[in-house]
Amino acid sequence: MRASLSSFYTTLILALCVVSSTSHSQEQSVTAPLRLVDYVDTVVINGHIVSMDNKSILSDNPGTIAEAMAIRDGKIFALGSNKEMLGLGGPKTRVMDVQGKTVVPGFIDTHVHPESTIASFGDAEKRAAYQWAPGVHTAVELQDTPAATLALISEIVKAAKPKKDEWVHIRLNPNKKTEYPDVGALTKGIYKDLITMDDLSKIIPDNPATLGIGAGPSAVETPGLVVRVTVGPDGKSQTQPLSMPKTANKESPLAEQIARGESPFLDMFKKTAEVDKENSYVEHLAEGCPWAELESHHMRACSHRMILLNHLALDATIKVWPGFIKATNDMMGLTERSGERGFVGGIFQDTGAWEKTVFPPREPRSLYNQLIKEAMTNYARGGTTMIASSIEDGRTVTAFYDLMRKEKRLPVRFGYGYEMLRSPLLYPTQSLLVKLLGAHFSSPEVNPWFWPMGITDGGAGDNREVACFGKDLPGPEKLKAREFCWDAEEYRLQSTLVPAVEAGWRVFSVHSFGSDAFRKHVEWIEQARKASNMTMDDIRGLRLGFAHGGAVGKVPEVMALMKTYNLYVPLKPQDIRAQVDQVKRYGPEGLEFLAPTKTLLESGVNVVGEADHAVPEPDDYFQDFNLFINRVIAVEGDRSGNGEVILPEEAVSRATALRLFTSRAAEWLFAENIAGSLEPGKVADFVVMDKDYFSVPKEEIIKNKVILTVVGDLIIYQDPQWQPVITTK
Repeated sequence: MRASLSSFYTTLILALCVVSSTSHSQEQSVTAPLRLVDYVDTVVINGHIVSMDNKSILSDNPGTIAEAMAIRDGKIFALGSNKEMLGLGGPKTRVMDVQGKTVVPGFIDTHVHPESTIASFGDAEKRAAYQWAPGVHTAVELQDTPAATLALISEIVKAAKPKKDEWVHIRLNPNKKTEYPDVGALTKGIYKDLITMDDLSKIIPDNPATLGIGAGPSAVETPGLVVRVTVGPDGKSQTQPLSMPKTANKESPLAEQIARGESPFLDMFKKTAEVDKENSYVEHLAEGCPWAELESHHMRACSHRMILLNHLALDATIKVWPGFIKATNDMMGLTERSGERGFVGGIFQDTGAWEKTVFPPREPRSLYNQLIKEAMTNYARGGTTMIASSIEDGRTVTAFYDLMRKEKRLPVRFGYGYEMLRSPLLYPTQSLLVKLLGAHFSSPEVNPWFWPMGITDGGAGDNREVACFGKDLPGPEKLKAREFCWDAEEYRLQSTLVPAVEAGWRVFSVHSFGSDAFRKHVEWIEQARKASNMTMDDIRGLRLGFAHGGAVGKVPEVMALMKTYNLYVPLKPQDIRAQVDQVKRYGPEGLEFLAPTKTLLESGVNVVGEADHAVPEPDDYFQDFNLFINRVIAVEGDRSGNGEVILPEEAVSRATALRLFTSRAAEWLFAENIAGSLEPGKVADFVVMDKDYFSVPKEEIIKNKVILTVVGDLIIYQDPQWQPVITTK
């Protein structure tokens, strides 16, 4: 063995001496064992490779442009000409001919939820079998009086003959012929004791029961249908149609199917999802929402939903969640004594905290892992190669670590935050928990696939239609009364976010809409800084930031605060489109608050792009780029390129728009040393475009699309109508 090693090292030294003594032109003639030569793995040729290595945010020069790129060990090795890069390859090097297409760094989505992606596109048939809560499910339309409504519920439930201790789940639908024509109005009515926990307990005294308004466990949306759901040994739901009372809507095809003994549960869920869908203020008005202009913010009006429990349901809740009453009393902020009155609303309904606790998810771990992987793979369809966001519950964390152990990588990279730490389940112990856990805050330079970035708080200011402008934007009294300015959510800052910063956590991706909301955030950041004796450099180094900052405005004082504290302000095109109608209500001055991108950047504010493409299309990012480049702000869902040009003076160059979703986004994820541009040493994450983004007419930018997405030198998405020519050198 010693002799053979000696011979090996002698050969190695001789080979190195020969290489060092020969001229550059002779190096190709040197013969050395293949095992000593570290050839590149892939060479991308015949491309218009735009490196985006010019990081000057407002420059229209994207930086170095090359014909070819060499990749080794999942990282970029070099850029240059075809000849130069092919010269780095060996007999097993993969050659990818992109046929003159434009290649840019992969897009970074700074806010998207894998759990939401699963809910939006995940295999419904696989999941649905595990989703339904056990019990009797039905739906009832609100009647002319509370007494008539309760009598109808009682009649249907008695006919169903629920078993001992069996849950009863009722969906109470609004009635346009009453003063409660929509979900928001009906929710408001329940909060004002239209129907109480005592009322529900009197008509259903022997079974735990839920009455859902726009939410809740009941899978049935069609009034009068009654179906029993039980859980089999394998965790799957087993369904049994029970009856269709004479009061049911017999004209419903779905009702007739149930009456015949059929169980089209997937169709029911799809229909329920459509009924529940409330995406914008415009839709609220279209649905006849009379409370929208009267309430202080839309959490107390049209878009909000809730669940009413009877006494037995409340007792069952307390058994598994002892602190439920105190948590809801203190945290809901929508009405008084919420827990004592059996209300599940606000954050408790938004996060699904109650349902996940009382009826824990039953999907097998392997199925959930598969769904998470599919969700992450799906992002690449739009060109996303890295995401950042919150993780909403522990099983999602488990799924990601399961995938990492098994595959040693993910389909796309993920910098995550702990949103579950603001869960009402933990109240009032969050402040202790963030200290006991220690600050989970790392970098993709440690793990380039899955790294903790701190704590997020997704629901606190999640009210884009009621942005908080405060003194910065005067307006009609009703509009000002609707602004959401953290008045009802102060507890969240004090119980979680401030203690977290004090304990060394990074708090990022906190929802915030409007200039005064940003000002208030700075106030609690400063409070945390002083409490923890942190310097301004300490705070600036955390790169704290927000989410959905569309109507941020360009108030000099607020911009100065953003710059002083080194805050990152994501602009989300989807929310910008949704906020047009709101800011217009303030008059012409309101439009000045709508994503003034160029002014913010010129003032030194760290503007970053936010896509939130849960189920992306290959052209989605180009729709977003179009907003920043052409300032064409279309109605949500309009992909034609038509729309209103708003603040054209705030338009930025194509290179700047792309940086918002590449190099600048990488900064916020502490990933600027590994991603965001195509440079030697950085990860081989890139996108191939159908058309040249930098040269097509401006009006054709939205007609572009992603045709190939590569993450870590692995093709994750490929357009079915196009493929690169791949050979071996």
